[in-house]
Amino acid sequence: MNKFDTIVEGSIAIAQSEAHKRKSTEIYPEHLMFGLINNPSSYSSRALKKYVGDLEKLIAVLPTSKDKISIDQIRASSKLSEWLTYASSHAIQSGNGEIRERDLIKYLPQV
Repeated sequence: MNKFDTIVEGSIAIAQSEAHKRKSTEIYPEHLMFGLINNPSSYSSRALKKYVGDLEKLIAVLPTSKDKISIDQIRASSKLSEWLTYASSHAIQSGNGEIRERDLIKYLPQV
């Protein structure tokens, strides 16, 4: 399942934009957490905002490209794909038709 609610969808867009800005060819879980924390509609933005500086330090050491990349060249990292798979599985088991923020947060410690 790759259907997301509006909060997760917006957070993924923020994550993709941040990855592009930093010339990363992959979106990592750290990028998605950055997206969740910087999405004003998310629970994470209220609960975890104080950790954004720490998260930016983690993002700064992720692999980047020396070349200019276009946003359509950015792919999900294996760790992000794994996280989304866990969240998707939880959403399906819960009877939801889309992945929500709480599905992601539930599996955060495993990624």
